[in-house]
Amino acid sequence: MLILLDCRSLLFHPPNGEKARFIISCLDIIARQGDFEWLFLVDHTYREGSLTGLPPGRILTRKDFPGKTGWKIWYDWQIPRVVKKYRPDLLMTTGGLTARVGIPQCVWMPERPDTALRMDDRKLAALYRARFSRSLETASALFTFSEKDASFLAGSLKVEDPAAGKVFKDKIVVLQGAPGARYQPLPEEERQKIREVYTGGMEYFLALAGEGEKEWVHLLKAFSRFKKRQQSNMQIVLLSSAPGDGIRIGGKLETYKYRTDVHRVNDLSGEERARIFAGCYAFIAPFTPESLGLAQLDAWKAGVPVIAPDNGAGAGLAFEAALYAPPEDEESLAAHLMRVYKDERLRATLVEKGQLLVQPLSWERTAGQVREGMERALGGFPKSAINK
Repeated sequence: MLILLDCRSLLFHPPNGEKARFIISCLDIIARQGDFEWLFLVDHTYREGSLTGLPPGRILTRKDFPGKTGWKIWYDWQIPRVVKKYRPDLLMTTGGLTARVGIPQCVWMPERPDTALRMDDRKLAALYRARFSRSLETASALFTFSEKDASFLAGSLKVEDPAAGKVFKDKIVVLQGAPGARYQPLPEEERQKIREVYTGGMEYFLALAGEGEKEWVHLLKAFSRFKKRQQSNMQIVLLSSAPGDGIRIGGKLETYKYRTDVHRVNDLSGEERARIFAGCYAFIAPFTPESLGLAQLDAWKAGVPVIAPDNGAGAGLAFEAALYAPPEDEESLAAHLMRVYKDERLRATLVEKGQLLVQPLSWERTAGQVREGMERALGGFPKSAINK
């Protein structure tokens, strides 16, 4: 069986972002099972290594066109041409929309489908809204990342026939990720070595955020409130997954009162990323609704407590296993930093609950769910009676 994965939408995410990691982790496991062959479709903006795990010999590159017209050309002309030439058995798209092809399709939905309908680019939002309903109907399987998003998709179309409604709901597959294999708790002597490297031996909070300046400023304001109240030597390490200087706070850090307690680290991967997680006192997850919660799974497995946004996919994992704060609420975030710093019993409880939560999770299990969706698509899904 030959599968074509359309990767173009992943190129508009941060380098090696969560969604790309999620998809490629699953497909790598499925590929190793040996009964599927893969082709990966990208546009000319792709740079080798920007999507870790894609085998160079299986990558197809096609010309990109900008804006709304470019996406129309991609779904209505570029993908169909590739399908006609290579004749895959199944098409998988990653941007939430189906292409105009006559083969079964599996669709990876946006991290927040409801947000995608209101994206900042009005022209692209209009295209997404125009094709959203048809894509839900024509897709043979819809992969999404939370029960909340599954409920949104199930309620997005009116279905006259209850049996047809069940068919539609059955093709929604809710996927939960897993922590990386390298993440594990470390003994105190190893943690001290890590602290020596990054903070001169002092304890630190580890924060992960996107490339946007707004998120980093939010974190630093909360850290300021914590420092004013606690007057401790606690440090904060700002970790970016972007290559180069992905932490864009510019001159704001130069005038920041606690700038000597802030450490910026860019583009860590593999073993060293797992070590910096294991060495922290607590992990502050990305305060963006698009986060899939993978980083907090890594932190739980590494044996550290987690503070996370209450509107992200991670909030649905297990509310009692972390401290949750509303996005952009510096006061709530600072209060949680104080709690986890002062209350050792609470910290130990969060660590224990987090580790229990991730024990049954594995990428093999998630890949199995993806494979089931693919096999149902290849076997033919009954057509629904959804109103157009």
